[in-house]
Amino acid sequence: MYGRAGYLWLENSIVAHNSAAETGPDCYGTVTSFGYNLIRNATGCGGLGSSDLVGGIGALPPLDAGLTPLDFSYTTPVHLLNSSSPAIDNGDPNDCEIYGTFILETDQRGFHRPSGGRCDIGAVELQQ
Repeated sequence: MYGRAGYLWLENSIVAHNSAAETGPDCYGTVTSFGYNLIRNATGCGGLGSSDLVGGIGALPPLDAGLTPLDFSYTTPVHLLNSSSPAIDNGDPNDCEIYGTFILETDQRGFHRPSGGRCDIGAVELQQ
């Protein structure tokens, strides 16, 4: 996720549980999607692409991101993916690329990615 005043760019990111109310949207306004994002409740945001997994729009219920509680046992706190998360193997199919240029060989914890068929969405790769 990248941003600067008034702009939000998303690529291979999970946006979930960001509202005060559990049923509220997780983002507002227009985003620039570079694809492969998971947004639990995208009611408040536009500009998403066909490779994004979204919930909460129209008749769609919010999408369960499949995140575990915050884990403080690593250098930085992380939400791990549970085994049923839709983020698993739904990241960029081109070797975990960002902007088609930078290849993410490790996740936020330093574990190799991809661990399965292709990269997981988000900063953490489920180790299979």
